[in-house]
Amino acid sequence: MTVDAGYNQSINCGDSIQLNAIPNFSNGNYTYSWSPTNGVSNPNISNPYANAMSDTQYTVTLFSNNGCNNPQATIDLTILPLDAPEICMVSINNNKNIVIWDKSTSAVIDSFFIWRETNISDIYEKIGSTSYVDSSLFVDISSNPVIHSNKYKISVIDECNLESDKSGTAHKTMHLSINQGMGTTWNLVWEPYEGFTVSSYNIFRGTSPDSLFLIGSVSASSTQYSDYAAPSGNIFYQVQIINPNPCNPTKSFEMSFSNIATNDINFGVQSINDLKQVKVYPNPVSNELVIEIEGNNGKVNFDILNAIGQVVFKGNLVEKTTVQTSNFAPGVYLIKLENGKTFEFRKIIKE
Repeated sequence: MTVDAGYNQSINCGDSIQLNAIPNFSNGNYTYSWSPTNGVSNPNISNPYANAMSDTQYTVTLFSNNGCNNPQATIDLTILPLDAPEICMVSINNNKNIVIWDKSTSAVIDSFFIWRETNISDIYEKIGSTSYVDSSLFVDISSNPVIHSNKYKISVIDECNLESDKSGTAHKTMHLSINQGMGTTWNLVWEPYEGFTVSSYNIFRGTSPDSLFLIGSVSASSTQYSDYAAPSGNIFYQVQIINPNPCNPTKSFEMSFSNIATNDINFGVQSINDLKQVKVYPNPVSNELVIEIEGNNGKVNFDILNAIGQVVFKGNLVEKTTVQTSNFAPGVYLIKLENGKTFEFRKIIKE
């Protein structure tokens, strides 16, 4: 693309454009001088390439060989933000919402902003960000999917410090609830997934969160299911969908899950007294991480998860323990602490 002097032009951050002196100037024998020179491939020719990082007015001055005149012309170059990115999928993992997107191949994206709908419809607040070099997955540690669903959008910030619009399509998690029918019958009701077309919902059941297995499937036109063959005692349910377009990295994310719903009144209760005094330091951490629970008198198990939900360390403590983190890759990690019936999360950054 070229643009003649005397005109205005818009480009995205990182793009280059060819500048042209006004055509009738170029008919003579002139020497050219463009300013400012920053980002200009050659300021002394009639048609250099420019790569601006902010709105810039370029001026070209033409000097004739006989020194009789020095006409000038300007080009106003406006930098536009990048196009709005789209979410690939949202899901629930370890009782926290996760947002997943396909990372665009771009040399000028600095970071992604994650936006969550507030308690006012279609009004979003920024809840976090991730660097472009990090994984294209965000764990919303402030979410509580046992209580309600959440809707998300994302935006990008480029190296020109311009923010794109938010995603055109919002993605919303599925919230599952259950109620008991006659005898051991359990009725399931869930909010439908929003963000892409769902073909069917798969229903899972188990006697513990770790023993769930498929018991049925319904068309996406339905968001209810009655389980007439449930065993007695504590029972756990979860709903799953298949994404028709699996997500990066390596297209490994293809399933979205609801929260786990259960009749166990102790499941999923967070932030109880015996886990409130958790201290994790230093944060950010380099080589050694200390996890401490003041006044604790029972064993607490903990997992350290990376940004895509993989467990990279398992341990336990009573009051205090030290974890060697020198081999952890730089990035954001989530610590999940559990004392058998309740759990707590802490976020750390590995330098």
